[in-house]
Amino acid sequence: MARTGARGGARGPLLVAAGALAVVACGAGGAAAGYAVHESLPVRYAADASVLVLPTAGGLDSSVAGSRSAADIQIETEAELMGSAQVAAAAAERLDGRLSPAQLLDGTEVTVPTNSQVLQVAVQAGSPELARDGAMAVASAYLDRRTGEAKAAVTAVADSLRAQVGDLTERLEANAEEIGGLADDATSQRSLLESQRSLLVDQIADINSRLVALDVDGTRGGEIITEATLPTAAASPDLLVDVGGGAAVGTLLGAGLVLGAARLRARRGRTGAEGGPQLPVLATVGVGADGDDVAAADLAVLRRLGAEVRDHDAAGGPTVVVGVGDRSVRSRVALGLAESSAADGAPALLVLTEPPAGHLAAALPAGATGLLDAVRGEVAATRAVVGVDGSPVRLLGPGRPGREGEAVEVADLDDLWGRLERDLGTVTVQTSSSLESPLAQSVLQTAGRIVVVVESSPRQTRELTSALAELDWLGLTDRVVGVIVVVHRPSARQVLGAAAAPAREVADGRAGRQEVSGGRRDGR
Repeated sequence: MARTGARGGARGPLLVAAGALAVVACGAGGAAAGYAVHESLPVRYAADASVLVLPTAGGLDSSVAGSRSAADIQIETEAELMGSAQVAAAAAERLDGRLSPAQLLDGTEVTVPTNSQVLQVAVQAGSPELARDGAMAVASAYLDRRTGEAKAAVTAVADSLRAQVGDLTERLEANAEEIGGLADDATSQRSLLESQRSLLVDQIADINSRLVALDVDGTRGGEIITEATLPTAAASPDLLVDVGGGAAVGTLLGAGLVLGAARLRARRGRTGAEGGPQLPVLATVGVGADGDDVAAADLAVLRRLGAEVRDHDAAGGPTVVVGVGDRSVRSRVALGLAESSAADGAPALLVLTEPPAGHLAAALPAGATGLLDAVRGEVAATRAVVGVDGSPVRLLGPGRPGREGEAVEVADLDDLWGRLERDLGTVTVQTSSSLESPLAQSVLQTAGRIVVVVESSPRQTRELTSALAELDWLGLTDRVVGVIVVVHRPSARQVLGAAAAPAREVADGRAGRQEVSGGRRDGR
């Protein structure tokens, strides 16, 4: 037989296994890298303490404390203050240098629970003791700073009030002197001065009451409500996170590399037409110019070819015919092969097309009632059409291959395919050249022999190369028996038209010469 090139070996299973091993190896490598990173990271312990922030100037009005009451607490501002460099420096002094201000700044995190006036400070350090002492040192340093600022503010307010009392006292003394120097008959002036004296006395009493309310020594900026305890386990690094993250990254990287290699092999198969796969040409089948006709002689060729393919070797599994090229052409050839074999009582042939056609067509031999019962009771049909992905089954009546019958639902397409495979000896599969349909790949994996149907054109040759590259990736190259080449034959009308064209040209030439001659005679 003529050959279209050699591409040997069923490397697909080995490539798939190698790809799986590569992914597993990359995942294991990622896990090992994650563990190495985990071991290289310093161990950190975390401890936390909680501080309740208290108002620092209660009892003062805006005339003394400013436009905004000093009792207001801006908790977000206080959180920033607790995490500031000034507090870190003061906390480092409390720790006697066991942690530097920079280490405290780097290891301190301050959070504010929702709708509260509580600051939670967490400190990470290299030992449980340092973490606990660091959290307490930061909380205490913050409170010392806030309390010191509060006492300074209260002292300033008290000094201001005392100054006001002194000024009012001087004015009261001056008022008393004026009253003492008045004549006995200065009744109205005496009444005015006594009213002023009463007002001054009331003001002095009010300010003194404020001074009594101010307690500089008892002023506090807050209090520690939860003390830090000694942590029992390290906060970081997390072994599960590091190893699991490394394994995930390694697995994704390995999967990407395997998929990239697969696409590269497929692309090389599509573009390498010159060094492409070579297969024996089993037969050349002619179809009408519109792709709808298969001559009787060609049907006989297909029938004989079906018997030859079945006798090709003793390999188990059905024969699968893959159509590459124009859908209508390959459908006619594949269905012709199926129908002619079924008419001779040969094992039934199956034709599979993937979406958008999306149907499974089976040419069944007479008496295949077991298969039909599995699909839909006792039906005398010559062909069944089964939807891909579980769409309805349509059974067609005998002698009407182009007309659909009653639609019947199928619960499980995989189970149906298993029944078809058990009851049918030969299977013809029609699909696109990419062979990427999961259903098509599952069917191809059951094949004992594979035959490819292709049109004789440069474009279809490229599609054949691509299809065989996919088969090679699936590890099915060694099951490919050969190819059936489909050629378009001109119709009788086209042949007659082509034969009549020279005669018409001769007639047209004679008519033209006669017209020229007539013109010359008229000219004379």
